[in-house]
Amino acid sequence: MYICDELMDKVSNSEIAEFLKANGIKNPNDERYPKDRKEMFYKVVEERIITEDVLSDFFYSRIMFGDHRLMRVYKLSELSANQLRERIGWTDFMQEHNMQLLSYDLILEPVKFEDETLKLLYVKEYRDRLKRKLSRVDMIFAFKALKLNRNLEKYESINSYIPITIDLKNRELIIKVCNQTGLVESSRPNTQLDNVFNELHGSLHIQLDLDKAHPENVLYDMSRDLFDNFYKQLPNIKDIEKKKESMDVIADLLLRDVTLNNISKDVSGHIHMNKGLIDLEDELYKLLQQTALVDYLETEELSALLPEDEIYISKIRFSDQDNLEASLTGENGMDCIYDKRTFMGIRNSLDIVKRICSMKVIFPQKKTDLAVKYEVISDKYMIVHILDGKHYNSDEFAEAWELYRKYEKKRINGHMLAKRNEPKSTAM
Repeated sequence: MYICDELMDKVSNSEIAEFLKANGIKNPNDERYPKDRKEMFYKVVEERIITEDVLSDFFYSRIMFGDHRLMRVYKLSELSANQLRERIGWTDFMQEHNMQLLSYDLILEPVKFEDETLKLLYVKEYRDRLKRKLSRVDMIFAFKALKLNRNLEKYESINSYIPITIDLKNRELIIKVCNQTGLVESSRPNTQLDNVFNELHGSLHIQLDLDKAHPENVLYDMSRDLFDNFYKQLPNIKDIEKKKESMDVIADLLLRDVTLNNISKDVSGHIHMNKGLIDLEDELYKLLQQTALVDYLETEELSALLPEDEIYISKIRFSDQDNLEASLTGENGMDCIYDKRTFMGIRNSLDIVKRICSMKVIFPQKKTDLAVKYEVISDKYMIVHILDGKHYNSDEFAEAWELYRKYEKKRINGHMLAKRNEPKSTAM
């Protein structure tokens, strides 16, 4: 058994203490145990107080989350996901890594690189209970990276752990990396992510779903809902919502006696603009919301509309020529999102552009809030970045990713419904 320094860096003293207590060592500071935690692990395994498998599982759970805050999420094609579920496509991968089964654990072994810079350390398969097909595969690669040792003023070789989840149920490939500084160009985080994806793409013959809901559109849907949630905190929101049913009457009054080409009448005789051009009723309702917000912020503080348990946007950037960007607090010279004028401008930009290239969302927590940046720089994947040095866990990652997944599914389902409702062409 061997525990490298990079592995020890993945766990905190409090996590070690909690782990030891859960495994029967009530007082880890007892004189019989070495003060050095690595040496202590060696001793408790040697004395068979804890098995190597249990210790390996402990490190595995910390590698999969923790400080691996920069990640890419790829969408697999339906064909590719089905083939992997049926175990088709794994043969080359298993042969390449000398595996008989999709089970492989070298976490507590020395990482020995030869000519390669990437080495597989861990594979674990998960199956459906009933169908007995693969549902998920977790992997851990080690990347041989070069990092500057500032004390010695020279570059040293380190092991960079790269956890991977292939979620076949949701057709997702998730690759994570620790966003370290001081690495040479060929070892930087994005290079590591590229190398791992290329390895999996080549040996597993992975194909991506490029017809999925575009991430910029998904972020637009998400941001619109989160901004609407912000409005719902207004004390007079119920009065405002009651007015929504009157918007068609108001629109009718505005449109009457005006010569327009794209109007129609409903069964009540009310005139409507073609919603494909402009949803006038919705625009009027948003104007009423914005009026209430301007009125509220004239005398009240913004913080009152941001309750401690509500998810909210703290920074946003649009995919437009002006590259409009705003933040919650107005730091770095950016406009504050929730300033009454900026907020109305952002709402208008949302409906004009309908594409968001990055967004920072705050998930309130009891101790330290979870700040997550969603970013789009490629059609092939979505970037998710856990910010502020947060040492996150599986539940926090699930909450952050499930928020995006929720709107992605809505967008995909809406697209499928629209396709089904398209009029069928008849052959002449």
